[in-house]
Amino acid sequence: MIQYIQVILLIVFFLPYQVFSQGPSDYQFPSSYQPLGSGARAVGMGGAFIAIADDATAASWNPGGLVQLEKSEMSIVGTILKRSEDVLSETSGQSLSNESLNYEDLNYFSLSHCFTFFQRNMVVSLNIQNLYDFNRTWAMSVPFPTETPGLSVEQTVDFNSDGNLSAIGLAYSVEILPTFSFGFTVNHWDNDLSRNTWETRLNYSLTASTDAMTDKTIFRSKYEYELDSGFNTNLGFLWQITPHLTVGGVYKARFTSDLSIKSTTIDINEKIVNWKKDEAPIVDNTMDINCPSYEYEMAMPASYGLGLAWKISNIWTVSMDVYKTDWDEFIIKTDNGKFSPLFALPSTEDFPVPQTIPTIKPTHQVRLGTEYLALNKDRNMVVPFRLGFFYDPVPGKGSPDKAFGFSIGSGLTKPPYIFDIALQYRHANNLGEDYQFGTIQSFDMNETTLYTSFIYHF
Repeated sequence: MIQYIQVILLIVFFLPYQVFSQGPSDYQFPSSYQPLGSGARAVGMGGAFIAIADDATAASWNPGGLVQLEKSEMSIVGTILKRSEDVLSETSGQSLSNESLNYEDLNYFSLSHCFTFFQRNMVVSLNIQNLYDFNRTWAMSVPFPTETPGLSVEQTVDFNSDGNLSAIGLAYSVEILPTFSFGFTVNHWDNDLSRNTWETRLNYSLTASTDAMTDKTIFRSKYEYELDSGFNTNLGFLWQITPHLTVGGVYKARFTSDLSIKSTTIDINEKIVNWKKDEAPIVDNTMDINCPSYEYEMAMPASYGLGLAWKISNIWTVSMDVYKTDWDEFIIKTDNGKFSPLFALPSTEDFPVPQTIPTIKPTHQVRLGTEYLALNKDRNMVVPFRLGFFYDPVPGKGSPDKAFGFSIGSGLTKPPYIFDIALQYRHANNLGEDYQFGTIQSFDMNETTLYTSFIYHF
């Protein structure tokens, strides 16, 4: 049993927000795994920011827009997240548990410098961005139906994960024409200059009881992960077609990195035999401790987006983004071949698995946003009002699962300071309902995130 669970945990728990199931090949992302950008202003507009990208967070949305900065600046973005997941039972149709998670983190930091060279406006920017978070907690008792008279089976799962993936990026943007600019960001992923480690802990028990015997299996694990030696590049352009209409595009290249895993697992089997009611029980304990290490290579998928921004007036802008991610490129390379960690397990000598990878279609996001500026010329202040809506699907077998959300935002601008705040809500029903989860039929997800941004011009 230890080898079977090890292989499952190796894949299920090194990816953020996945579901633990009895089956060996069906997993799901209840939270967004899309490599989007940062910043309270952009989030307040629903993430429709590719064709706007006029502050330092443009390095994460569309580096081609960085050249719009008129002054050098420092920016910092923080987040507070609350997520809940309501897991439904396949056998009863009732809720098994309602798990929640709360955490806060530094989402983005940048230093940007504006200059002119060969009569061309240019901007360079150093950025630290937290792209993927692995924070999660999950504790539940799952019913195990049985048709054997006198036999009862109970299983419990207690899982915790913490950590994140972040990258240090160097961005550059140049004004090629007065109406056209180009830029790129080179992101470096390692564990020396930025935090790229995370840890998972699992306690799992399965108890089978009859009048004569109780058989209890306890599995405990601690996995430490480290991502190292990875690079990826973001390319972007911004084209002002008319004084009112702007088009922007971004391409985020595939990201490949080494993945190191160190684990400590303990497998305990306890048998209690009561042959006679008036005699002391016979207890038989066995324990298996294993500390393996693994070296894999992980490739993240390419993604690309196109945005439009319509400046209705000097104080009112509307925008729309369409964004695509090719999840069939999400691959793990091992000594035994390649597989998709979304829906397959690695094959090992102890646990051979047929490498049958199902069809995985890309996800297409659609994001709409608007911003209205209230001006106070006497006090040299600007108060923005922002609203956004988005369709943010979850990758799945065949067609992705649907997820929707909205955001609102505001702030205060008084040179040389800018403060922005945004609240984003994301919801999905019946995630994974077409999968074979055993006792888990599907789950609903609600996620609320508060973003705050501070920018100082110098």
